[in-house]
Formats: sequence, C-alpha cells, structure tokens
Amino acid sequence: MSYEKAAKVILGQCLNVKKNEKVLVIADKNTKDIGEEIFNEAKKIAKSDFVLIPVGKHNGEEPPENIAGKILDFDVVIAPTTKSLTHTKAIKAAKEKGARIATLPGITERPLITQ
Repeated sequence: MSYEKAAKVILGQCLNVKKNEKVLVIADKNTKDIGEEIFNEAKKIAKSDFVLIPVGKHNGEEPPENIAGKILDFDVVIAPTTKSLTHTKAIKAAKEKGARIATLPGITERPLITQ
C-alpha cells in the first residue's frame, strides 16, 4: 500500500520541510514500510536519512545511544514508531536545538476511510 500522499502532507503541510534542511526518519520493524515511504518522499525534498530502532518496550523509552546522538544533527525528525519517543531526553534535546519533531506512536497501515 502506498502512503505517498500522506507522506507529502506530513513533509509539506505539517512540517514545511525545506530543501536546505536535513530530515531524519526513525521507524521500527513494525512501522518500517511507513517510515520508508516517508523517507522516500523526504529524499525528494531535502537531505534525508532513515534509521530502524528496536521496538520499544514502553512509551518514553530512549532510543539507542547512537541514534539519540544522531537526532541532534537534524532539522526535522519524524518518528513513526510503535511506542512513543515524544517524552524522551533525545527528542527534548533536539527540540531545544530547534528541530521540528513529529512523533507518530502507534501508527498503523490501516487505510484512512474518506467519504
């Protein structure tokens, strides 16, 4: 299933990604396809990277140390993950540096139903 349209909305309308910015997409094995779709669209706009992290045991669990450090190098971080990264020290530090963050905990591949 393609999430190209949703990815374009996230990147363009929600986060207003610009070509001179760096975008990091963080996903886990449960959200890999969604993360890759967002990453593929992000690459068309800006310098982008994609990383997989282990599925968290609970919301607020810190990402692996190497990823936590990497987050600080990006202007925009998008995290479609099973468990929330919203309140982690890593995300808070990135926000303090001025990064725009979109965490999407619990996102699924269930299609949106429109009328």
